[in-house]
Amino acid sequence: MNSSARKSKKNCFPIWLWKPKRYEYESPVSKMDYPCCCSCISAYMAFGIYHYFQLILLFLKIAGALTTNKKEPILSIIVLSYLVYDVFVTLIAISAFHSLKPFFIQLYLILGVPTIFLGLVLIGYLSFHTHGVDFTLTGYIIRAVAFVLVVFHMIFNCYGYLRDRQLEIEYQAEQGIILDVVNVKRNSRNRK
Repeated sequence: MNSSARKSKKNCFPIWLWKPKRYEYESPVSKMDYPCCCSCISAYMAFGIYHYFQLILLFLKIAGALTTNKKEPILSIIVLSYLVYDVFVTLIAISAFHSLKPFFIQLYLILGVPTIFLGLVLIGYLSFHTHGVDFTLTGYIIRAVAFVLVVFHMIFNCYGYLRDRQLEIEYQAEQGIILDVVNVKRNSRNRK
């Protein structure tokens, strides 16, 4: 593959949806400076793992939605539409994970965060519609809200990492600093 084809393939999407006007970050930017809820894994890795599991579960849910609930076709269409949209948003999140571009995670913040709220409302409606008011169901909903808060923490920490990483790359490019990460890692291994 020639260099022009490689360059055009890399730059088919912009880097930013919106660029922070002014933002201070600590250099060097490290994944572990943006932890998930328990600080044992970076929010970036948790973001990727979560969304791959999410994608698998969504395909299973779509398969289940296609085979059940034939009594209420309008509700089935609403649920199926939501699941297809959620697959699209999850693919955007996976693109953010692999490309490391803030553009994708910013797009995910616009499209995906409301999807989480819609999912909670849909789950609550379907649960109360089928089971009525039940204290065990209320407990599940409270746990779901707590889980959503942990997911929000992970998403925003991952956004912070991708944003600060890109700002650091751009700052280093402006200053003429070029870091060859592969050679730095190789040299540190050879010294040991």
